[in-house]
Amino acid sequence: ITPNPKLDMDEVGLPEDKAWELYQPFIVRRLVRRGMPKMQAMEQVKDKSAMAKKELLNEMDSRPLIINRAPVLHRYGMMAAKPKLTKSEISASCFISFSVFYRPMHHLRLPASLDHL
Repeated sequence: ITPNPKLDMDEVGLPEDKAWELYQPFIVRRLVRRGMPKMQAMEQVKDKSAMAKKELLNEMDSRPLIINRAPVLHRYGMMAAKPKLTKSEISASCFISFSVFYRPMHHLRLPASLDHL
C-alpha cells in the first residue's frame, strides 16, 4: 500500500486488474440480471467490455472493499474503504493503524451480501 494524497480518508486506490478479479462474480450477476446469458456475461467481463466496465464502476460504488492486515487477530486490523481505480499498486491517503513501516501482509475482501454492512 502506497500513500496517495489525492484520495479521501475513506478511499483506497485499487489496481484495475485486481478490481476485475475481485468484482467479477458481482459484475456477472449484474449483467445476468439485465437479461444477458451467463456465458455471454462472463465473456464480457473477460474482454473487459464497456458494458462490463460500467457495471464494475457501479458495483464499486455500492460495495466497499474490506482490507485485513495480517497477522492481526482483533477487529481493529480490518478497515472498509471505497475503492477507486488506479493504474499502479494499491494506494491510500492514510493508514494509521495499517502501518506500511513493518510491511505487513494485506488481504482484500468483499462482503458477499450488502446486508452485512
